[in-house]
Amino acid sequence: MSELTPAQQHVMDEAARVNEERMAAVEELAKTVARRVDLEHELNEAKKEEKRLMVAAEKQGWTRAQVNRFAKPPKTSTRKNAATENDSTSTEEQARAELNNS
Repeated sequence: MSELTPAQQHVMDEAARVNEERMAAVEELAKTVARRVDLEHELNEAKKEEKRLMVAAEKQGWTRAQVNRFAKPPKTSTRKNAATENDSTSTEEQARAELNNS
């Protein structure tokens, strides 16, 4: 391969710099995608374990309806008093401020 002229080297250096910037922009995305995939796998494993334990509970005398009711996630409260809403708003604002300062 022949040596590059200074102009060619400048173009190649600039292209490499731009590519490095582009790669840096997706590094966090790659980490987050990997984390999501791991969590999805973990969720699937937990669902299998839950199903196995639900069958075991039925074998111990619980009805399917009871087991299904036990397996439902707890309902979140839709009613909040004004003080709770104000507390959560200020907490959310504090969290946003901390993120912006990082």
